[in-house]
Amino acid sequence: MSLIFLILFAAFSAAHLAFSLLDSRKGRAYTKPFLVPLLLLAYLFSGRPVSLPLAAALAACWLGDVLLIPKGKLTFALGGIAFSAAHILLIIAYLTGTGHITSFLPVLEAAILGGAALTVTLSVKDGIPEGLFIPLGAYLIMNGVMNAFALNRFLTLGGTGPLLVLIGAALFYVSDCLLLFVRFHKNRSLIPGKHFSVMLGYLAALSLIAAGFTL
Repeated sequence: MSLIFLILFAAFSAAHLAFSLLDSRKGRAYTKPFLVPLLLLAYLFSGRPVSLPLAAALAACWLGDVLLIPKGKLTFALGGIAFSAAHILLIIAYLTGTGHITSFLPVLEAAILGGAALTVTLSVKDGIPEGLFIPLGAYLIMNGVMNAFALNRFLTLGGTGPLLVLIGAALFYVSDCLLLFVRFHKNRSLIPGKHFSVMLGYLAALSLIAAGFTL
């Protein structure tokens, strides 16, 4: 059953990425709602113990995806809230079986990614709608914190699974940074492929995180 959902996820992902390359907004809107649910179903039917926080995080990502389909300040803000909840749930999932942070490296990573998040947000400040600058910066900083907990999980547990989760978390951060440039930078062609680059990183991120929890 899990294989069927994985094949469907791969098919819809390929279609969505193709529509992104073609810059077809309608095509992206039609395929986007199916992506994360299919990945979630593949994870739930993987035959491995299910992390409820991870499953809830994927569900929150799906809600964020749907909310970001229409253009508008309100739906964008609500989508950001959904993705913020997803990051919190991912942190909870990462903490399961690891306990507290015992190394300075995750703290250092959080500080570095937090500074990078502030820099990225400031670089597109002129294009951000009024009232969203601080929430966007805070969201990207939270993504950096999520990455720090992924690093802590890898340092604590080691192995292939935590490594995949760590790589997936990093790709999530990169994807969100690219999204800010695609959405708000005056020169949107700065990012090759625009939405294609964003979604490629995002789908790879969620896939690696989910796969990491099945190993």
